[in-house]
Amino acid sequence: MKIFSWNVNGIRSIQKKGFKDFILNFKPDILCIQETKASINQLSDDIINIPNYESYFESCQTKKGYSGVAIYTKIKPLNFSTSLKSSEKFDIEGRNQIFEFDKFYLLNFYFPNGQMSEERLLYKLDFHTAVLKYLKKLNKKKKPIIVCGDYNIAHNYRNFKLIDLRDSINLFIQEGYQVVNMSFKNTEDLDIKDKNYINYSNSTHQSDFANLFLFGNCELY
Repeated sequence: MKIFSWNVNGIRSIQKKGFKDFILNFKPDILCIQETKASINQLSDDIINIPNYESYFESCQTKKGYSGVAIYTKIKPLNFSTSLKSSEKFDIEGRNQIFEFDKFYLLNFYFPNGQMSEERLLYKLDFHTAVLKYLKKLNKKKKPIIVCGDYNIAHNYRNFKLIDLRDSINLFIQEGYQVVNMSFKNTEDLDIKDKNYINYSNSTHQSDFANLFLFGNCELY
């Protein structure tokens, strides 16, 4: 199974740059994207309804052209949600998608950026805490969990100048999650022959640890 994660930095922009061809050429089973910057009523039918895929979009309710996440999947989910079941403030910015499939859970997040103000930094840290609490509850169901998305965070000190450093990722590691980071500068670098999960990082995100996968309740080989 091929699961891709990609911060597109505007889905309407990449629509004009071969987004649909990218999907049709690389054929991911599931594509998780972040920072769509659009609501579904702003998108054309050919970007919503790509052959052989179901699509799910979640946009920001408080500001137009801001944040937003989406999933294209060949596999029909059993259930899906956009709520962390915490404070409503974490559910209204178009940052969460939570899917249950037959053999695993898949969570797609666009984590907040904390650089704009002290208030947004606190929001970001609280968001991480809310995600971690949700995952702790999900762990009890003993089904493999895959968490992907743009974390807007540096994992170690060599990246601290590029993205605000708050080492919340270690909290996920302490809970037993395994981190996988696979960054590529362009689609020509993608090799899907022997990879079960691929992370495509938009060139506007310079940190190697901005966009990654976390795996829980499962072993990686």
